[in-house]
Amino acid sequence: MPLIFGAMTHFVPVLTRSAAPHAGVQIIPALMLAAGALAVFSFAAANQIYYLAAFLALAAAAVFFGWVVRRASGLLNKPHPACTGISLRLPA
Repeated sequence: MPLIFGAMTHFVPVLTRSAAPHAGVQIIPALMLAAGALAVFSFAAANQIYYLAAFLALAAAAVFFGWVVRRASGLLNKPHPACTGISLRLPA
């Protein structure tokens, strides 16, 4: 999960042609790593901290989803630069 979220943190700004993510978003892959470590620890030590791990992962994923949606919503009104000045001509 941390690797996937790290890659998405990099490629979402690239694909939406927007600024780099702020520090709050860049820390989400580390939160996913911490949630995974807590889950492994909870199964190894026979305690119930996995509820905290699941909540941490779910909260981080929800924040990340909101960030992706905000980035994508700004994309909908901007045409791709290659499309400017090109008219679609249909055959008569």
